[in-house]
Amino acid sequence: MSNIIRFYIPDAPVFITAVCYNRKPFLQDEQDKQVLLEVMREVKGSKPFSMVAYAIMDNHFHWIIVPGPTHDFSQIMQAVKVRFTDRYKRNNGIESETRIWQQRFWDHVIRDHEDMQRHIEYIHYNPVKHGRLKSPFDYQWSSFRTYVDRGYYPKEWASIEEPGDIYGMNFE
Repeated sequence: MSNIIRFYIPDAPVFITAVCYNRKPFLQDEQDKQVLLEVMREVKGSKPFSMVAYAIMDNHFHWIIVPGPTHDFSQIMQAVKVRFTDRYKRNNGIESETRIWQQRFWDHVIRDHEDMQRHIEYIHYNPVKHGRLKSPFDYQWSSFRTYVDRGYYPKEWASIEEPGDIYGMNFE
């Protein structure tokens, strides 16, 4: 059993990283990334939360959510992991027991506006950091384009160099 202590603060945004079991690329296919987004939306219907930012990579995902008043983020994560695993196995014809996710996940309660900004930038820069492409705008499996559409970032943000506020951050 783990000694992880989680802090549940009502209405507090939480940065979460969930990693696939043994870092296998269970999210490599676009269809599987789409299924994960669909599962997140389904869970949101039964365990309300607001999604602030996300990036889905081949073997992990990052997101910031604000859980509703009656559900904590551990319940939300458990529901996402279970539903995605069931859907993944069904879609891929897997009948045997298969672990998709590492048992635990990383969480960080966002402390203030600057902490929120740093973590949003970390999420949006993640596909570039992993060498997927040169610009966050070119990656469709994150919330970055929504932020550009709303005027929070220019389209070219972080295309030339890593944002200084996230230098050295690593939540993998």
